[in-house]
Amino acid sequence: MQLFYGDLALEDDARTLASYGLDGDGGDRDCYSLQLVLVAPKTFTYERDFDENGLLCYIGTGEGAGEPYVNPAEAGRIAVTRSSGNQYGGPVNAAAGRTNTASFTKGVPGSWYKFDLGPERRVVPTQYTLKHGWKTSSRRLRNWVLEGSTDDAEWTVLKTHTDDRSIPGRGFATASLAITGYAGEPVRYLRIRSTGEDSSGAHEYYVCVGGFEVYGTLHRGAAAAAEPTPAAAAAAAARRSVALARLA
Repeated sequence: MQLFYGDLALEDDARTLASYGLDGDGGDRDCYSLQLVLVAPKTFTYERDFDENGLLCYIGTGEGAGEPYVNPAEAGRIAVTRSSGNQYGGPVNAAAGRTNTASFTKGVPGSWYKFDLGPERRVVPTQYTLKHGWKTSSRRLRNWVLEGSTDDAEWTVLKTHTDDRSIPGRGFATASLAITGYAGEPVRYLRIRSTGEDSSGAHEYYVCVGGFEVYGTLHRGAAAAAEPTPAAAAAAAARRSVALARLA
């Protein structure tokens, strides 16, 4: 038996299915646990800034289901947070979108934007695209790092930018940046963190992000969530108990 979900071809090995709590006969137990099944990795390759080949665009179009694009954060498919905001900081979810919408932190040292891909997605990134999150050229990122994490606690620097002038001097400008040499684990979380003054200088440390996209290899399903947090593990155990009670 082989199971499919959108364009996701799921494993049909009986031992693998059993390890996920499925019985392989296509019945209720298999359907209930479908979202936990391991799926093949998928690679995303950059062509141009904010093309349709990136991971966030893929999530925003239903992960192969061919749905009309929606901002994946506004749709609740990923989560975006930032270190701070203010009444003029714009919507935080605009950082995951494709419109020219202002979105930025306060101008304090160490400011950041964080993207959570969700419990069943991990990526080994090879490139990413940023859009400046303000209508003029001021306060563009100049000194920052892109970091990755599997648990939102321990962070690995994926790319360091020092006096980087890649983002052009205009409002909502974009730049794409290669990530080379990373051979670590696939990451669930990506974070853009200020490490120095922005383009305005004068001790300003704004992080203005009006759009973000990432490319690389996506790992999904149970393999991506192989090391759940204690809270996630407890929630999964509770769901499993409910499912087994229904099937009894």
